[in-house]
Amino acid sequence: MKLKNTYLLPLILMSVTVFSCSKNVMDEASELESFDFQKNLFIETIPIEKSLKQFSEIDNDLKRIDTINPIGLRFNLNSIRHKPLTNHSAKVTVTDVQTKYPELKSQAWQTKLNGEEMAVIVHLFKSGVDDVGSDYNGLLIYTDDLGNVLSLYKIQNGKTTSELKIPKTITQRTGKDIIKPCWGIACGITLDEIVLTPPNNNQWNYIPININISYANVYQNYLNNSYISYASGYSSYVSNYVVYSPDNPINDIRDYLKCFDINKSAKITIYADQPKPNSSDAYINVGSIFRPQYVVGHTFVSIEQGGNTSVFGFYPDGDPDPFNRSMPGIFGNDQREVYDVSISRTVSGSTLQRILNTTYNYTNSQYDLNTKNCTDFGITIGNIAGLKLPQSDGTWLGGGGSNPGALGENMRKNNTTGIKKNLSGGNAPTNKKGC
Repeated sequence: MKLKNTYLLPLILMSVTVFSCSKNVMDEASELESFDFQKNLFIETIPIEKSLKQFSEIDNDLKRIDTINPIGLRFNLNSIRHKPLTNHSAKVTVTDVQTKYPELKSQAWQTKLNGEEMAVIVHLFKSGVDDVGSDYNGLLIYTDDLGNVLSLYKIQNGKTTSELKIPKTITQRTGKDIIKPCWGIACGITLDEIVLTPPNNNQWNYIPININISYANVYQNYLNNSYISYASGYSSYVSNYVVYSPDNPINDIRDYLKCFDINKSAKITIYADQPKPNSSDAYINVGSIFRPQYVVGHTFVSIEQGGNTSVFGFYPDGDPDPFNRSMPGIFGNDQREVYDVSISRTVSGSTLQRILNTTYNYTNSQYDLNTKNCTDFGITIGNIAGLKLPQSDGTWLGGGGSNPGALGENMRKNNTTGIKKNLSGGNAPTNKKGC
């Protein structure tokens, strides 16, 4: 389950059930309806002191380097407070912010979902509030701290009525003008309007928002585009927790492994490229709370026999995510791939034949992010080789299963007779074909 560094675009209000789309229903809706939010999303309050420290550090960075602050973002740290979620004991940290757009009322929101701290900037137009100040009419804009528009919603009488999305036929263009994002109307693109029908309020966790960004029936989750956002119900979670197809796919695994002699012994090695060396973490964030970048690592295999070496791993033939987690599998060439820990054992010719046959069978099998990923393949091959590798599970946003972090730690603790371990890591060998 090798993930490249990608952005998770966090949009924060929490939902725990499903909505219906009454116009321009998105393709992802059927996948989302089967997702159990109550089971898979865990919301926690971040202490004010911690949020204050994180916002203060970001604010100081923006003050020092104006070139990285295209929207003129400044935090009003004296305004920091907690806002309650409905139907939940957790609270969202909120602080007022200023931008170069005087027509906007903006705030930063932060919470913790499934152990990950996430934040987003929320903008309303001041002109959209009525004289009483209780109902809002206009656009609701979610951006990151650099002003990149994450999602756009239409609010009528304080309630989210629809989401405005770029058509799938258009290549998305992003800009820094959050008043007229260039992938929207300003680019001459008519956005698709998805009408959202929320369920009964008691089925939802949400923050009510008004011109002070405190009251309006907005239902939002943290996922956009490569997590797509949720509003007034639920939009899609086509996540940035995406596993990518291999950089160097193997078109014919039988040809790739054809030089091995099943009448001779061979050395089998399982490698774990852990997200965080010496840790069972399933993934780590190497970005910021506004623009996270997730790294999850990879598990792969090598076979060595005489002058022949082949290094390979199991991948999806496409880009699965937690809502579209299954697709045909494919092998990738992992020679010279970096790893943190490996475990090896010499096997007989008959065991080698079982390993080759199992590998060939994987060619026509489905990859599944939760149940049949690169680590599941590594464990399967390792156990045929007698390495006694246990199930090595962990969780990630929207799912969970075997992963390189947990497997790597289990490999470090493995004391099976006849094995050889490399605990310092390095690069996998180069492929060699002697036939």
